[in-house]
Amino acid sequence: MVIIIDWLVLIIYILLIVLICVGIVLGIRLIVLVGRVQKTLDNIDEKVNSFNALVSIMNKVDVVKSTVSSFIVSTFRKRKEGKK
Repeated sequence: MVIIIDWLVLIIYILLIVLICVGIVLGIRLIVLVGRVQKTLDNIDEKVNSFNALVSIMNKVDVVKSTVSSFIVSTFRKRKEGKK
């Protein structure tokens, strides 16, 4: 009976060592994965910021277009009212 208990204790120790090794390997792989994800997120952030610059330029163009069209419409209204 004592021999069986000794073997079971030995098997449990071996399984714990294997479990700890697997945990260490998975932890290292997780750290590497987090690094890759961080690089990807930084890349996406740079692309979004460049897109935001493009949207800002488009908004400025829209404001200029709006101002020009308002000026043209008001000019035609004044001419139309002047003819009446």
